[in-house]
Amino acid sequence: MQVTELRCGAMVIGCVLDHRAVDAYSFFMFMSAWANIALNKPIKQMPSFCRFLLSSRNISSSNPSDPIYDKIFTPSLQPPPNPQLSSETRVNHIYYISAVDIARLQELTGHNHTKIVCFIAYFWKILARTARRAKTLIDMTLAEVAEEVNKWLSPAKKEDHFLGLLEWVEAYKPKPIVPTAYLGDCNEEDESISCAVSSGRRFPEINFGWGNATFSSCHFPVGNKGGYLFPVPQSNTGDWIVYAKVAPKIVAAMEQEPTIFRPLRTLQCLHEYKSKSSRARL
Repeated sequence: MQVTELRCGAMVIGCVLDHRAVDAYSFFMFMSAWANIALNKPIKQMPSFCRFLLSSRNISSSNPSDPIYDKIFTPSLQPPPNPQLSSETRVNHIYYISAVDIARLQELTGHNHTKIVCFIAYFWKILARTARRAKTLIDMTLAEVAEEVNKWLSPAKKEDHFLGLLEWVEAYKPKPIVPTAYLGDCNEEDESISCAVSSGRRFPEINFGWGNATFSSCHFPVGNKGGYLFPVPQSNTGDWIVYAKVAPKIVAAMEQEPTIFRPLRTLQCLHEYKSKSSRARL
């Protein structure tokens, strides 16, 4: 953990965590508890250490039959591809998406879809412009793509999906399992594009005594084969901060329409974000 004070009086807190043990929700709980302790306030939400919540059900002799597990996860004894062997590196960028633009995406896809579904559908269209043999996806409307995204996500909204996933992991123990998207383009001739999109929780209101925290993002070392997007809704404003680690050609496609993915490095974007955020030092 590192705390850096800037010349302007602001402060930046950086933390390193092992994602195998802690997810974003747990990290936000830690930051919120830390801030409450610093102000001698009671911790609002205590963590649960009930291990039985992650216990798998009785496993049959055969592996779980849900085919979605075999598509999104890969059991492998081999380590992830060496990033240095990739012909195209991935770059890190932070983008700002206003609440107005998010609402506009929902209007284009239909109000029956969630914000994250609309966001993924829009990003699929961007990926299609950078890949070969993606004409079908390019020709689809944003609403049609959102329907396809929703079909993929629907099974994961049910409790049985997560219970089955626990069984699937137990069936392959002790063999390591990695998300297939993290392995990237396994078939170079196919020129496929893989990118994982994680749905971040809303950043909690955190105050260490010098004002509310107003900005949060992350860095995820996914390597140079796959890609990673992590949108985090900001408190109160409804705006999103999106961390992206993707190929340069995808960055170029994302920034062709700057009204959606606006790089936080531009002065205009920084001024707009600052004007909409409350006074803060973090």
